[in-house]
Amino acid sequence: MPRAIWAGAISLGLVSIPVRLFPATRRQDLRFRELDRVTGRRLEHRRVRVEVPEESGARPAPRWTPEPPLPREVAAEDVVKGFEVSPGRFVAVEKEELVELEPERSRAIDVELFVESAAVDPIHYDAAYHVVPNLDQARPFAVLQEAMSSEQRIALCWVVLRTRRHLSALRPYGDGLLLSTMYLADEILPVPGAGVAGPALSEREHEMARLLVRTLSGPFELAQFRDEYRDRLLRMIGERGEDAVAVPEPVLEPASSVEDLLAALKASIDQAKARRSKQRPAREA
Repeated sequence: MPRAIWAGAISLGLVSIPVRLFPATRRQDLRFRELDRVTGRRLEHRRVRVEVPEESGARPAPRWTPEPPLPREVAAEDVVKGFEVSPGRFVAVEKEELVELEPERSRAIDVELFVESAAVDPIHYDAAYHVVPNLDQARPFAVLQEAMSSEQRIALCWVVLRTRRHLSALRPYGDGLLLSTMYLADEILPVPGAGVAGPALSEREHEMARLLVRTLSGPFELAQFRDEYRDRLLRMIGERGEDAVAVPEPVLEPASSVEDLLAALKASIDQAKARRSKQRPAREA
């Protein structure tokens, strides 16, 4: 089993369920390092600046081709972030300033709202993580998962991963839960040409298109689809003696009480009802 990338708790009213997040997907693209063809050693990329000689008055043209300016290496402490506000114009931002703007570190998946599963279009989903409970919290986790499955709901929540606060969807997946970070509304691009009326289709065109769809229909078996280029590349690398790497397994823990869970669930329901009753008069006003 891979190592957890995050450990915290699902925060749901007065119910708190300790969980860990594990990557649910991974790109299988093959990455290469750059090597020196002569020595076989790895190449480094360095931060350099090109020194351009200053013009000091009019001078006669040289009779030879001048040497190009030599690049000079820049120390890490002299590197700042630059945001390009217009072509060739940058606003410089120090690393310390970026750190100050980072969200406060949190170990909670804060549930904001439950919505119908069908209400969220899959285009909003980004990276996915398996949500795994601690062994002593398996019962409250199972209660939450079953309730969301039977109600066909997903939870919209906030979670801080590394240095960024993400809007996320907590949704049933098999017998567990999946956390998917989400694209926000202003990150979804509009369809080019949206609003332009399409051509009117004849009944025969409708029939032929439906027939084509039915003819090409079949069961969903993702394993039958392969990246043939990657397979050929892996075969070539395997013939040259590539070794695999073993990953250590994490340690799991022990068991919990039904009465405490039921009490916390009841208190959370009472809290949610009280909050809604306060909000209702404000909306009606």
